[in-house]
Amino acid sequence: MHPLQVLGVLTSYYRRLLRLDDPAVHSTEDAIAALGGRISQYPAKKALASARALGTDGIRQAFDLLYQADLDVKGARGIPQDVVLEVLVVRLARLTRASTRGGARTGSSGRRK
Repeated sequence: MHPLQVLGVLTSYYRRLLRLDDPAVHSTEDAIAALGGRISQYPAKKALASARALGTDGIRQAFDLLYQADLDVKGARGIPQDVVLEVLVVRLARLTRASTRGGARTGSSGRRK
């Protein structure tokens, strides 16, 4: 898969989360409606949980990371495309992990510091 396709898939995922980052979305049914009604209940529930875990600030940070990665994949800093994607995925994972753990950092042993 081409790096721009990967970025497209990730951007699409975070756009879904952005649609669910709305105070009017309270339930899985609200999430299904917010996502256009073309999604089943389980994925809508998981996306809603992810949107709530990340929050507005986390989703904003994810888009900042995606934007910078898009520029880098297109050659802005001369970093190899595969490295750009690897770094992006790690940063997005850390962002998600921090939001689900309340910002707690872990050491190499996996225990909280």
